[in-house]
Amino acid sequence: MEKPEEQLAIFSSRPEIIHRYSLKGEKITFDESELKPYRLISDLELGKRVDPKYPSVKKGWRKYRRKIFKMNESRIRYLLLTLLDYERKVPMDNTLEVYCHNGLFSDLLNAKEGYYVVQYKNKLIFASTSTRANQNQLLSYIGVKFEALMKCQPSPRDCSHCKLLLNGEYGRWPFKSVVEVDAFKKTPRGKVYCEMKLCYSSNAKEYAISKLTSNREFLEFLRINVKSFRKKIEKWLFQAYFGRQDILVVGLRDDDFKLICNTELKVIEEIIPFVRQTYPSLYEKFINAPQTVSSSLDTIHRQIKQLQRTETDVFLLDTSFPLNVERCARKFETIIIPEFLEQHPLDPLSSLTESLDKLSVGRFA
Repeated sequence: MEKPEEQLAIFSSRPEIIHRYSLKGEKITFDESELKPYRLISDLELGKRVDPKYPSVKKGWRKYRRKIFKMNESRIRYLLLTLLDYERKVPMDNTLEVYCHNGLFSDLLNAKEGYYVVQYKNKLIFASTSTRANQNQLLSYIGVKFEALMKCQPSPRDCSHCKLLLNGEYGRWPFKSVVEVDAFKKTPRGKVYCEMKLCYSSNAKEYAISKLTSNREFLEFLRINVKSFRKKIEKWLFQAYFGRQDILVVGLRDDDFKLICNTELKVIEEIIPFVRQTYPSLYEKFINAPQTVSSSLDTIHRQIKQLQRTETDVFLLDTSFPLNVERCARKFETIIIPEFLEQHPLDPLSSLTESLDKLSVGRFA
């Protein structure tokens, strides 16, 4: 069990849910209409295996078309629209704050990713640089196919999802972020949000899986038989815990893309104790994550302050160590959508400064 002070540090760092949105195609509604319940496939559960049938997570992949962003398309359109809707109840103030997708925080801890950053109206706004254009279509598909199987849906729908708007604080940095929720479970206490993960092992054979009778044994099997499992469970823990998702539904597939096993893991009661006992250094990283993220945001903000001339400046962030921020040619209007600018218009003085800068560059080029 965690020490009382460690429990306090963990629980106090969890953000609160303040709003949500559902997307169906390109239609956004500020509700949970696209959030569906999940149900495990009973004959693939641990300890209940009698002549199980293995569904394919590959079937239909050639017809799947994942959303690809255009080069000048905002990656944070729906985040900003959700913030605007939330502002109808709670107007935006001048507090220095972060707006982002929740994945930014995991990337600041352990990933090499790129982000566009603007500091506008005293908000640090982050947008991914990825267009998804180079992602492997099959590997992208099997994860959402697994989700569809768990939700008894006929086929994956990439443009339909539900996201929560979170409000929290890491160190001195308040933030608002959106996180996608894969599904939910009905309980006497209400909805419990769920993150779904599919992993692979060449040793995912019935004779091995049938011997597993508990989630702890399942996690040990994954630790031994899934490549780079420490890195995977780190991502699972950080995404689920700090994204307010208390259940992990984990599937295991084999070489033939057949789903061999599924189980649900409680993040607080099962994942955290397993990480604490099995990967002590990772547990320490988890405990210190809020302060680490806060320090990273301090570094980013300091570099931006040194470089920024106008509030429409766009910067490129590389999250690999050491953190680096530099100017980039990306247009401000391809990140901050018109609806947001209409509600929060440019400062006339900032626009004038920007025009003078451009004129100066033109005269002395």
